[in-house]
Amino acid sequence: MSFEIDLHKAILAGTERVPLAGHVSAPALQALLEPLQRDNRLWHVVAAVRLWQRAGLQPHTGVATRQPAAPETPCPRAAEHQLHLILRGIRPELLENWLALAHRHAVPLPHSALPAVLDHGVRTSALRPAISAVLGARGAWLTAQHPQWRDAYAPATCTHQALEREWELGTLARRTDALRQLRLRDAAAGLHLLEQGWPQEPPESRAALLPMLRHGLSQHDEAFLESALDDKRKEVRTVALALLASLPGSQLSQRCAARLGALFTLKPRLLGLAQPALEITLPEKADKAMKRDGAGSGSYHLLGEKAGWLADLMQSVPPEYWSRHWHMAPEQVLAIMAASDFRSALLHGLVNACANTFSAARDESRAWLTTLIGGVTRHDPGILPGAALMPAIHQLPLEQQEAIVRTWLDDCNDNRASMPNAILWAQTLGHALPPALSHAMLVAAQRVMRDNPQQSFAASGYFGTLARVLDASDPAYVRQGWPEDSWERWPQWRSPVDALIDTIEFRHTMQKSFLEKDDA
Repeated sequence: MSFEIDLHKAILAGTERVPLAGHVSAPALQALLEPLQRDNRLWHVVAAVRLWQRAGLQPHTGVATRQPAAPETPCPRAAEHQLHLILRGIRPELLENWLALAHRHAVPLPHSALPAVLDHGVRTSALRPAISAVLGARGAWLTAQHPQWRDAYAPATCTHQALEREWELGTLARRTDALRQLRLRDAAAGLHLLEQGWPQEPPESRAALLPMLRHGLSQHDEAFLESALDDKRKEVRTVALALLASLPGSQLSQRCAARLGALFTLKPRLLGLAQPALEITLPEKADKAMKRDGAGSGSYHLLGEKAGWLADLMQSVPPEYWSRHWHMAPEQVLAIMAASDFRSALLHGLVNACANTFSAARDESRAWLTTLIGGVTRHDPGILPGAALMPAIHQLPLEQQEAIVRTWLDDCNDNRASMPNAILWAQTLGHALPPALSHAMLVAAQRVMRDNPQQSFAASGYFGTLARVLDASDPAYVRQGWPEDSWERWPQWRSPVDALIDTIEFRHTMQKSFLEKDDA
């Protein structure tokens, strides 16, 4: 039952606070109720309005009618059934996999699941692009009818004027997205807008807006970023440092290289020594200019204050600078720095510098990435470079990425970071692994399981990731290679292994469901 809003208020608050007279909008009904309203006979009015509604109250004039959605090819019933199982909590982590399969097969979301899936996207923004790709005509129509869905799935603002209006009047999140879009279209115009209002922006806004300069970053942004190094907010200074470090040939990079050059002394190779020795003399204190260029801005486990300064300065200098400056291959530079008394600081700095400055277009940069991925943990087991370098790895062609992962898998026995790195790479992958690599990943995970005296949280967690990314076109291989039932540690591992096999088989059924033909 629904009532006029003021009549509803009268029901809740009483007629003394909300008199009835004049609050019913339908003229014919108003005339009938006038005697009752004068006497404030509330329940008689409610009964009359209810009867009027049941008799067919006409809608207000001037209300635009909504056109129905256009017809479209339906989702196969088998695939629809699999989606409803996921939405009911059976393998809910596979919703993104289902959406990816639907997009691959050009299948729209089934009508029966649209509200539930749209609500999932409202709660989890990372799902929205995948949902938007399979909305179909009915889904696009439906999102326009619901304010919350409309805001979540609205297409990106198109016109330059609309973006500038969002920039002026929108919330911080909308202003940030508007600046991102402006930078992608016209980097100079985006920078101009940011510069104009920068002095008036509150600190939290400056920290949120400045990272958008990474889109279309160029030498034209350097002067503004240099000024941001003097910002009172640490988060703003940190972003400015990272952006300047990623800018080829930046003044920050040159200053840090010159400062490190004054601290380093490369001693020639002596008789009986395999390589030159690197001597480092750190200053007693960090001056104002050194702090402005990042010294003291980072936080490193088990590094002292001065060693931390060294790591902070190193991360603003591209690793290939040392190859050119010392006329050495990346492996030689890494070995020299790893032999220093400040090994951990130097290696931390090299890893972060590679992450900041990597470019897949430069041969030297790719050579350094490969060297650091395979060599850092061998020199210092406490440094695991995979997480920091993963965005750089994803810039490589897929074939090169898979070659790196195969190297990690072959190296699992000698390098404890190899399997975590491979799993981390798989987690950030947007599609299933090819069959051969899936077999190799499974064999490596089985080897880790056998080598663990007891089940660890991290090791058992590998199976959760593998369940989502291993090839599921033929699940027979997933049932092979496990220890015999008599293995003494089976009780600890049985649950994650069973979950892995069940999930792969569910994904196999899900893939087949998109190929099934519905009866006419």
